[in-house]
Amino acid sequence: LLPLNSTYQFRINAAYVNDFQQQQGNVSIKFYLPADTISINEQNKFHSNLNLLQTDLSLMANTSTYYLKNVLRFQGLWSAESSQLQTNKEIKQRLSNPFFNLSNDFRLLKTKANYIIEWGSYIGYTSLPQQLNVAPGLYPELVNGNFPYDVLIQQASLQTFYTDNYVSFRKRKSKFGSQYKLGFNIQSQQFQSDLLVEQSGAERSIADTFQNNLTWKRYRFFSDNNWSYETNKWRLSFSLPINYTKIDYTDTLLKLNTGEKGLLINPSATIMFQLNPKWSINTSASYNQGFGDISGITNGYILKTYRNLSNNNAPLAETKSANISATLTFRNPLKIVFFNTSITFSKNRSNLLYSQRFTGSLETLIALLQNNYTNKTTVSGRFSKYIIDWKTSIGFNYGYTFGNQQQLQQNKLVTFSNKNYSISTSISAKLSSKITTDYGGTYFTYSSKSQLQKTNNQIKSANQSFSFNYFPTNKIIFRVSAEHYYTSNNIAPAQNFYFADLNLRYTPKKSKIDYEITCQNLFKTKAFTTILLMNNVETISQYQLRPRQVLFKLSFAF
Repeated sequence: LLPLNSTYQFRINAAYVNDFQQQQGNVSIKFYLPADTISINEQNKFHSNLNLLQTDLSLMANTSTYYLKNVLRFQGLWSAESSQLQTNKEIKQRLSNPFFNLSNDFRLLKTKANYIIEWGSYIGYTSLPQQLNVAPGLYPELVNGNFPYDVLIQQASLQTFYTDNYVSFRKRKSKFGSQYKLGFNIQSQQFQSDLLVEQSGAERSIADTFQNNLTWKRYRFFSDNNWSYETNKWRLSFSLPINYTKIDYTDTLLKLNTGEKGLLINPSATIMFQLNPKWSINTSASYNQGFGDISGITNGYILKTYRNLSNNNAPLAETKSANISATLTFRNPLKIVFFNTSITFSKNRSNLLYSQRFTGSLETLIALLQNNYTNKTTVSGRFSKYIIDWKTSIGFNYGYTFGNQQQLQQNKLVTFSNKNYSISTSISAKLSSKITTDYGGTYFTYSSKSQLQKTNNQIKSANQSFSFNYFPTNKIIFRVSAEHYYTSNNIAPAQNFYFADLNLRYTPKKSKIDYEITCQNLFKTKAFTTILLMNNVETISQYQLRPRQVLFKLSFAF
């Protein structure tokens, strides 16, 4: 941090990270289809190597009349990942995933007697080239005329230029507030991809249907307008963002040249009424519409993993959503009791429906031009109380969400009904001037069912955490923590996992250095299992964990 004078400061912030990880695990995936169930079991040895370099150059000024900040940033990420999978055969995957970004972010705020003016400008360029290698060569009947080959190679490159510029005016007078924002942003992208086969060291492209050469340009002119009115009992706000969006995209391989444009209005309103000093009601409603991005118009097939192909040979996505919510709140600061409960209804429509098809274990996801509706209702709430005599705070949360969404499976339209419940509690207590404890627990269930299924697919999970903190002096902190995880589903037996850590932290007097030593995984838990359920897909992942270990940390400031 370099003070240039009494007003301006110049800051240099640089960071470098090198991270190498090895991981072993097993994954079991079930796809519940209308006429079949597809099971995939994988044993995976995973390696990743990450190098990250980031540099920020900042110029700042903060005075009574204006605030200025300009940040010039460079980010470079060099990432390589490899995995050795064992299914019905051994498969090796390697992903090269570098990332480069150069950007400049400028902000200037000027304050007057009763209003604020802000200018902002962001300019950035990003490059993201990728390559995925899969060996041995898979699906020869699909990509190589039924002839064997050595390696399947997916190459992809995305380059993006983006700029966003605006001027904002904020004013408040008595009970009224207003804000007006005018601006424009431009996004220019170039996306190229190619699927190749390698045989005896020689590479060749497969076909145009596995290639993309997309040029994307999006121009957006916007006006964000906000008004508010506030009294002792009422708080009203209304927002009216308006933008004109024009999108042009071309694919030279398919001789495609098209686009979309439209005037998009996304209003929202909030009304809060204070019934009395303790009770209040808050209601809100919003409507949003928008277009998709370049990832949704890739006409050529793209290999995501050795068993996932995607194709979006469809028009640009158009989405519309509406949300309505109501919240009842109780506050009693004198008795330190707080409570709220809310209900939210949301409905979404997209002009695209995704078709899921399987050829053996190869999953192909295709976007089709067909209206797709998703509905969801959520009920949630929270209660908290601080007990002064016990120096203890307690909290309780609950939530219930249900809804439905559609998907095409093997050319059959399937509607899924999803439900999830969650409850959680927390307790924090100060037992003495030198001892504190914390406890937290959560229980969660998720179920999904379609009209083709006789029973629900369901998962249940719970986790508990406990910590004990001891402060013998103002220089030393001793901490013991423990966690318990529980998980189960319809098929597999329930599983429990236990973890515990010890931590000692020492800060010498008048020192900017902290010394910390931690002993982790005291119970030597060797594996951990997670279960994920999403519509018709159930994924059970088991990860091999490090044994008991000791970590020493040195933290310092200068």
